[in-house]
Amino acid sequence: MIANKHINVFKKRCMLTRSKIYSIKILFSLLIISTGVLNAQSNIKCINIEEKIDPSVWNYLSEDIINSKIILIGETHNVSPNNVIRNSLFMYLNKYHGINNMLLEVGQSHAYLYNKYLETGDEKFLHANMPKSKKFGDRSIAVWKELYDHNLGLSEHERIKMIGLDFEREPPLSSSLLLLLEKDTLNINVKSIYEKIALRCDTIGFVMDNKTYVEWLRVEFEKFDFKKLSNSATIIDIVYNNSFHSNFYERDNYMVENFKKYYSKNKSYFGQFGTMHTQLDNNETFAGMLNSTDYNDKILSINLHYENYHYVYGEKVKYSFVNDIGFFKRNTIRRNKRFFDSVSDCNNFIYKIEPKSENLSKLRDKCQYIIYMNDAGER
Repeated sequence: MIANKHINVFKKRCMLTRSKIYSIKILFSLLIISTGVLNAQSNIKCINIEEKIDPSVWNYLSEDIINSKIILIGETHNVSPNNVIRNSLFMYLNKYHGINNMLLEVGQSHAYLYNKYLETGDEKFLHANMPKSKKFGDRSIAVWKELYDHNLGLSEHERIKMIGLDFEREPPLSSSLLLLLEKDTLNINVKSIYEKIALRCDTIGFVMDNKTYVEWLRVEFEKFDFKKLSNSATIIDIVYNNSFHSNFYERDNYMVENFKKYYSKNKSYFGQFGTMHTQLDNNETFAGMLNSTDYNDKILSINLHYENYHYVYGEKVKYSFVNDIGFFKRNTIRRNKRFFDSVSDCNNFIYKIEPKSENLSKLRDKCQYIIYMNDAGER
């Protein structure tokens, strides 16, 4: 009996000790988060994405923009606020920092069609990006019309321009070639290629892997002196784009090579890509490869993070701190989420990650800013 009594007392003491240790751990964690929150207040700029974004909000980034040659946004594709943020920041960069080149995660043919729309306002160039059975949606047209309207008030050298760095997709690959060959169809060789491409356009859907088709195009064009055609320079850019649908490293390596063809030390560039391509600490990504060479400390990377609901083509989807998935272990994701949930009363805000951030050191290696969107609704 006496032994049992001592055992019970010992158990109670152990339980009490464990409880105290657990309570201390909780208090210590809360203290760290609270300290981080106090330090974070000066790093936050609220942003309203429910209405037209006030351009002055981007002044918060101004010092880092001035010191950068490449400004990148990392997104999760097809989330509705992406285009709202992209257009707003790009038009701000164009107006106040003279940046007029946007880098795109698409091929040369996509960029050609977008640029033709920005020059003319003719929606046929937007619809040419889609299969014949579909059309560019009203919401997507509105996004590009905003950029077209912005261009109207600018001189030719100030106007914004799209640069495609990635591999060619269908249908813009074939659609753009048809438009580029139209003026030269009296040439029997051109007419033959034109008719074959037109037949493909009538039946093609969304196709990512077009290597075999591109190789066929090269053979066909090289049967005659196509360099004398009206739009030969653009045709060469598209048909001889050596980036193909492949593994991640090969894609990003080609995007780097394509970027270097356009790069001028007298210009700065803006781009919006999938988040993985914009990670500064990974030497297999577009941003990481550039950051490890001549562009070290000249790249500003801004990641979009979404909390709760957002919309993909009108469909409601629940994500939780989606852009952390795949980058960190689950406990790091939870810690980051707790931190961002606690630092601001704003639903949506820009957060600058300091180089020596105790709470977000791993995230700081990947990017310098977060645009945090809580309940990113349909736009």
